[in-house]
Amino acid sequence: MKLMIWGGNLALTGGDIFAFPDWKEVIRKVGQYGFTPLLSTKIPLKEDDIYFLKESGIKFLQFSLDSIFPSTLQTMVRVKEDYNVKQMFEYS
Repeated sequence: MKLMIWGGNLALTGGDIFAFPDWKEVIRKVGQYGFTPLLSTKIPLKEDDIYFLKESGIKFLQFSLDSIFPSTLQTMVRVKEDYNVKQMFEYS
């Protein structure tokens, strides 16, 4: 994973932060040092993950939305059947 810092923002690049087992601790530390992380993901987040991000002060999350149709996603990006993007947006 690569860190890029500019103007009080921190970009975590080189992989999806949410695929990292200790991503919540990384987000906590980033906030403790006064940075605003710029996050990007393709992984649908669970309701408690979204609340964690909100409580952590995350203001921006870039989400790659290839499709809301599971069959299309299974073909395009080879996700599992339980990949549910639509449900994630209902949490926010």
